[in-house]
Amino acid sequence: MRRLHQDMDKHLLHKKKGMLIDKMARDFLSREENERLESISVLQEKYDVSRGTVQNALNYLKEIGAVRLISKGHLGTFFEYIDYQVLQKCLWKNTISGMMPLPYSKLYEGLATALYHSFKDHELRLNIAYSRGAASRMEAVVGGSYDFAICSKYAAIAAIENGEEIEIALDFGYQSYLSEHVIVFNKDSEVGITDGLRMGIDVHSYDQKSLTHEIIKNSGKEIELINLPSHQIVQATQHGIVDAGIWNLDEIEEKGHADLQLMKIPKHAFESYSNAVIIIKKHNTLIKSILTQYLSISHIRDLQLKVKNNMLIPSY
Repeated sequence: MRRLHQDMDKHLLHKKKGMLIDKMARDFLSREENERLESISVLQEKYDVSRGTVQNALNYLKEIGAVRLISKGHLGTFFEYIDYQVLQKCLWKNTISGMMPLPYSKLYEGLATALYHSFKDHELRLNIAYSRGAASRMEAVVGGSYDFAICSKYAAIAAIENGEEIEIALDFGYQSYLSEHVIVFNKDSEVGITDGLRMGIDVHSYDQKSLTHEIIKNSGKEIELINLPSHQIVQATQHGIVDAGIWNLDEIEEKGHADLQLMKIPKHAFESYSNAVIIIKKHNTLIKSILTQYLSISHIRDLQLKVKNNMLIPSY
């Protein structure tokens, strides 16, 4: 019986140390080299554990090469070196989860491929789910179901201005989300925004809805709006259910929709729609640190364009 109690105490002690290592690793992921580390007493109070447990966890992180500390006398102890990859492996949750649009275009396929390659290069596990609608992806991030999501810069800024608890962690730049939007018209329709035009709109899409309203406002015409999921707008236009609608030029060109007429939208007016950004829950310093440490914007763009130009086979 005494042995059983001893084993249980040992297990609880190990579990407590493991939980503290996890907390410390998360904390240290957001630190920088040459930054001052709090004293043992402060860490003890911060993590609500004994002084010995703090010292043991800190020694463990030093032994595995996650951090190297240097004492500067009365100035305190500082991080001399931080290995973020080793720290990430100390986390109990060591799989990063994200959401992005369905990879129906080469740019999306390229982005998904680049993300997987980048995380794999650093021996990190990545799980990506695919979902239409930026709002639903943002909701999953705010709710904690996913660590990050990809959407257009415009959608992210609009959501932040509306009070969503998100922030932009990375911006991949112009034409990383899509080349441009166009207005598609039925082959039998007149090309142009005219009175009485039946135009498809997706009220659940930040981008498509906003662009549609902006185009109508600038035209000054009386338009009939018909609510449709954005991915059905091309098909609905082809079959005459609507006369026109706004959609992604990349998909239209790649699928060769020769039975549609296109009207371009001035690029300069809507540049933020073409930027792909990664959004995270506001103040999620752990995920922000991991993303900024391991994802190179230039490397991701390079891989994305290689997929788009058929120089790299998509893998995601």
